[in-house]
Amino acid sequence: MQIVLTKEQYEKLMELVYLGNWLVNSYRSDDRIEEYDRMAEHVLSFAPSMGRQDRVEFDEFEGRYFPSRKFDEELQQNIDEYDDDVFWNTLIERLAERDLIRAQGEEAVNSMSWEEYNRKLEPFLKKYEKEIDDSGVENLEVFKVS
Repeated sequence: MQIVLTKEQYEKLMELVYLGNWLVNSYRSDDRIEEYDRMAEHVLSFAPSMGRQDRVEFDEFEGRYFPSRKFDEELQQNIDEYDDDVFWNTLIERLAERDLIRAQGEEAVNSMSWEEYNRKLEPFLKKYEKEIDDSGVENLEVFKVS
């Protein structure tokens, strides 16, 4: 199979591959998913021939292409926005689910249909969405419960 891309399309493909591999592997250490690393490296290996050698670095010892620091910095805003969105949404969802379980009981929540679960979770989600929108983390506190 052969895919023909314009320079602009290739640049977007590089960005998508980099961000996708970052999503899958950035938090891993010894258990990286090598298939994604290899695919990202393969796509990046075409950068010099596409006039984008500034976005890659070639490691002579490993014989592989890696994203350059410049390329990484160019995409950092996308990563920061993603992290921020995931943080707030996860916080809101976990607090809402905690409160639903406290109100209904874990067994009752576990036996709910998705429709009932979502309907009963909605008020808790709205409560925390409003609080976060209004105050951020200003009013959040952690208490040790004995």
